[in-house]
Amino acid sequence: MEKTLIFVNGTMGSGKTTVCRELASLIADSVFLDGDWCWFSDPFKVDDATKKVVIDNISYCLNNFLACDSWRVVIFCWVMDDPTIAETVLKRLDLNGVRILRFTLDIDDGELRKRLEKDIRGGSRRPSVTSDAIKRLPLYAEHPTIHIDVSELTAKGVANKILSYL
Repeated sequence: MEKTLIFVNGTMGSGKTTVCRELASLIADSVFLDGDWCWFSDPFKVDDATKKVVIDNISYCLNNFLACDSWRVVIFCWVMDDPTIAETVLKRLDLNGVRILRFTLDIDDGELRKRLEKDIRGGSRRPSVTSDAIKRLPLYAEHPTIHIDVSELTAKGVANKILSYL
C-alpha cells in the first residue's frame, strides 16, 4: 500500500494542531502526531540534549506509523522554523514507497496576535508566546513547501485545501 506523509509547519498559533486534527477526521486510515507531544516537559528546556531526544522520539513514532499497514496517511505537525529541522527528521525515516507532502501555514501578524491573545486569556499559552511567534513569521517565507495563507480560513477550510493535494 502506498503511504502519504504530510508535514504541516508554521509558527505557534497558526493553527497546525487544529488543522491536523480536522484533517485526520476527514481521512480514513490516518494517524496524527503533533511534535509537541514528544516534548511536553516542565520546565520546558531547549538545549542540545532535549533537542536530540525530541527528534529521536518524533522519528521513532513516525517510522512506526509508516511501517504499520493500518494507516495509509501519516500526519505530522510541529514548529519547524528552520527547514533543516524537517530535513533532519525526514533523513531518519524509512520513506520507501512514501509520498511526502509538506505544507507551511502562513498567517498575517494581526490575525496571529488575535489568535494568541485568545489562547493566553484562556490559559493555554504563556504571554511571551506572542513576541516569539511574531518574530518567527519571516523565517517561513522561503521554506520549500506548499504555502497556505490561513489568515482568513477556518481549520476545515485549510484541511480541505490540504486534501486537494492527496
